[in-house]
Amino acid sequence: MKLILIFLFLFSHLYAQEECPQSKNIFKSKIHPRLVRSCSACHKADDFGPGHSQKNVDEAYRMAREFVRFPDYENSKMVKLVKDKHWLEYDDSERGMSEEEIKQLLKVWYEEGEKSCLKSKTTVVTYKDQSEYQSLKNLPLRGNKVEVKLMRFDVSHLLDSKAAVFVEVEAQVFTEKGENIPKSFRFLNPRILSDKDLYVEGLHFFTDSTKLDEISFAIEDRQIQGKSFDITKKVTSFPLLSFQTPILIERNKKIDKLAVSFDKIELKDYPECTDLNSIKNKLKPALVQMQCLNCHSQKSNLAYERMPLLTDKQICSEYEMRPKQSLDLFWDFVIQGKAGHTKLSFEKVKKLKEMLK
Repeated sequence: MKLILIFLFLFSHLYAQEECPQSKNIFKSKIHPRLVRSCSACHKADDFGPGHSQKNVDEAYRMAREFVRFPDYENSKMVKLVKDKHWLEYDDSERGMSEEEIKQLLKVWYEEGEKSCLKSKTTVVTYKDQSEYQSLKNLPLRGNKVEVKLMRFDVSHLLDSKAAVFVEVEAQVFTEKGENIPKSFRFLNPRILSDKDLYVEGLHFFTDSTKLDEISFAIEDRQIQGKSFDITKKVTSFPLLSFQTPILIERNKKIDKLAVSFDKIELKDYPECTDLNSIKNKLKPALVQMQCLNCHSQKSNLAYERMPLLTDKQICSEYEMRPKQSLDLFWDFVIQGKAGHTKLSFEKVKKLKEMLK
């Protein structure tokens, strides 16, 4: 797993993102200089951080654009990382930016540049465009055994087609309301089911038309390979979107219903493998050496459900469909050692990158 993410990080330039001239011009004149001043110590070219602050403006634009989701830029990955002061984990002498500074910078980028680029064939979903609400009443209470209720949300109407698309998630009551304890809910194993190939960005949950950051699953922008399924049965043939098990806590008001939506969703053909020989000769041997396939090639393992790497074609398809978000994965799983992965030092990361060149 570690090496496939590093491989994606190295070759993410193969992803061809549509560019908007006005957005790029504003980035060059107003956004890039500020990023270079505040972030280039770690985010220059060929360093351990994504190179959104490197001197090459074209490459910096491409990488920075992957961390910002317009028009909802305030909830972008870049804002979250700045808010968390992620640089302090690696160099406590760096100042970085404040949350207010990055939001203002992205506001300029959006208002003066990106706003003119939103005429797209992609279905940009507003938060009024969501599934029907489902009740959170009568959920099983967390106990010694993992008892959950499968909630399934029909989002087929978000696409102007006859596709059958559902979001499913397992839910349970995490704590009952007590004298000093609020009621809370836990959510597990989110999946997207579709009978047609899809591209999606940003899965979010809502109650009373309010977006719930607590259970906005941090899924990477990704492809879903369409396949037939029986809606009357539990479906496990679609990949898990996240291993997170977020908790939703009742604070100032009672929560009794839930709905879901996306930032973007569109029909898009699942990518074909374009370079199987490189996968066989370069990537797979590295995966074997690092023992990544011990988990990701075992159908009984959750790692397989998240990223199946049993066959050469699966390995290639996972690479082909993920390069846009490979940087997020690189940070979340490799450098920070999340989801059970071994945390790598920067020195080790650089050695691995050299080995895969």
